Amino acid sequence: RDLAGTPETTLDFAGPGLDGRELRRALLSRFPALRFEGVRLARNEEFVDEAERYEDGDVVALIPPVSGG
Repeated sequence: RDLAGTPETTLDFAGPGLDGRELRRALLSRFPALRFEGVRLARNEEFVDEAERYEDGDVVALIPPVSGG
């Protein structure tokens, strides 16, 4: 949110859904200041791996690493 300068955005794309790597590339092209080290992806409130494909209407969250005890 801080690095992107916005709490949310919408990505429009044609064809089949994006996988995690393609999604990250699309976000970096729009928000070059983003950093993905340790960041997990979630789709529709569930953690997913890089191979997961995102489809029209999915809500994606970038979950930064957290620490605590």
